[in-house]
Amino acid sequence: MADIRPVTITLRDRQTTGGSIPSDAVFGEPFVNLFNGVLRFSGVTGGDYETTPQAGVFEVGSTLYNQYISNRLNINNNFIISGDTGFISTYGGITGAGLNGKFLSGTSAGFVLGNISDIQGTTTRVQPGTNTTTGGTPDLPTVNVVDSPSFNNITYSGTSTGGNSIATNVSASTFYSAGTDLYNIFLTSGDLSGTSVSAGANIAVQQTGNNYEVSTVDSPSFNNITYSGTSTGGNSIATNVSATTFYSAGTDVETIINNIVSASGPHTLVQPGTNITTGGTSALPTVNLVDSPSVNNITYSGTSTGGNSIATNVSATTFYSASTNLETIINNIVSASGPHTLVQPGTNTTTGGTSALPTVNLVDSPSVNGLTVSGTGNFTGTLQSGGTDLYNIFAQPSDVVNSITAGSNISVGGTAINPIINVVSSPAFNGISFSGTGTGNILNAQILTATAITDSNLTSGQAVYASTGGLLKTNSGFTYDETAGILYAKNIEIGSPSMSGTATIWGDVTIMGDAISAFTSQLYIEDNNVILNYNPTASTTSTSLGAGWTIQDGDGIAAGDVFMDIRGTATGVANRSFTTNLENIRVGETGTVSSPNGNFLLKTTDILDGGSY
Repeated sequence: MADIRPVTITLRDRQTTGGSIPSDAVFGEPFVNLFNGVLRFSGVTGGDYETTPQAGVFEVGSTLYNQYISNRLNINNNFIISGDTGFISTYGGITGAGLNGKFLSGTSAGFVLGNISDIQGTTTRVQPGTNTTTGGTPDLPTVNVVDSPSFNNITYSGTSTGGNSIATNVSASTFYSAGTDLYNIFLTSGDLSGTSVSAGANIAVQQTGNNYEVSTVDSPSFNNITYSGTSTGGNSIATNVSATTFYSAGTDVETIINNIVSASGPHTLVQPGTNITTGGTSALPTVNLVDSPSVNNITYSGTSTGGNSIATNVSATTFYSASTNLETIINNIVSASGPHTLVQPGTNTTTGGTSALPTVNLVDSPSVNGLTVSGTGNFTGTLQSGGTDLYNIFAQPSDVVNSITAGSNISVGGTAINPIINVVSSPAFNGISFSGTGTGNILNAQILTATAITDSNLTSGQAVYASTGGLLKTNSGFTYDETAGILYAKNIEIGSPSMSGTATIWGDVTIMGDAISAFTSQLYIEDNNVILNYNPTASTTSTSLGAGWTIQDGDGIAAGDVFMDIRGTATGVANRSFTTNLENIRVGETGTVSSPNGNFLLKTTDILDGGSY
């Protein structure tokens, strides 16, 4: 169980009567008046929490069960209950002899004191009668007419307005419909004078005086007609007929159709046979030939056209290919006089002969991009290179070389007839490319590109570095594991006091040592949860006590370190604490390092003093 921390809370108090709520009070803040013995809270009941100052006040209530009042309950000297007897000794400010002959009477404003002498006798209730209902109280009864009253006779005076009225006989001086005299709605004989009724489409009219007989013609023609109920008659002719149910001699047409198309109907179903599939309905069956029928013998009459036919033996008077007799096609291929030459000429070749005996010839002057000769090739004529006779390109023994002049990186000697051309001992080239293997002592170059460079002075497995004069060397303290891709070095120092820069490591860093020193003014870590006392391969419970941080000279005095660590002898989060030797911890800080303004966290023996008002 966690430690019990005794904390004293002192509310804002007042030791004189009265007093106003301070202007800086917030909603729900308690105030105690020690003089009157009253506890109040700022704000109003039913409000939301507000951090702004509240001018209102309400006294605290209680939901305690069986609350005990040892002396008395006094509400502004208007309502007093004695704690020892439970008697109401004061009500509405009236006390003592003033309560004699009084009783509590409920009103809309609350309970008030009434005189017992004012109580009257029993009130007779109003009972419902014909077409009426009653309600209310004996002193304030209500009498209502039922929703649908039934009267034998009713006489209206003035104007009667309402819903529907049902009566056997109705008599009135004037009848109205929506405020209009019915006399002005219905036509009279005089209104019909000079009028006539004419026949329209599908209508016949007969007139006798002012009486007209309007009938439908014997065979009317309608664009659209809708029946309600049942239509019975002779023949009807229509383009489109729509109905929920059609009948024939009293039988649903759907039932008649189902009997026709059902398997039990009067029609025999068509069954599939060899190479045949069937479908459709019993009334409208379909018979199909399968996609790949297999027939023992088949005889064609007329012309048969289709895809591929596979047969062991095929016999026909004449075979055709695209309407051409196959005999004619074969004869044209094998005859020497046929019209088709099958072999066509290509590059440097010509063709001739017949389709049956073609000839292929090489042109007189073939042009070949590349020619490979095996054996001996004899050429006649003149060999040329780029249009120049090779004879004029190569020197003859009788020709004399006048002189050879040395160029860059070249020295010359010998005679004019037998000159010697040498590369100088230390040539300097702008660019040089080796093919094969280049072997030498020292090569000075600004840029060197090679597939591989071998130096007998370098040791295998050790990293190469440039020594004095740019000489490449290796060292046993600076090695490289080619298989694992790991570089090893005893000591690495990046930069110097006179050469600053940045180091970027892409990947994880593992440091196996006793200490890490970071002499920097700022430290940034992206990880939002730093783990201390960490060992990836073993438990660290034995070193968990004391895990935390230490701030050197944190109390502002030399050698006065401040710590924040975990302490406690037992195990479990309930038995350990995050501790510090600081006296205070602030939260909600918005001040500066030298002028903090945050709120202090409570500690044991702290006293919360709200002040006074």
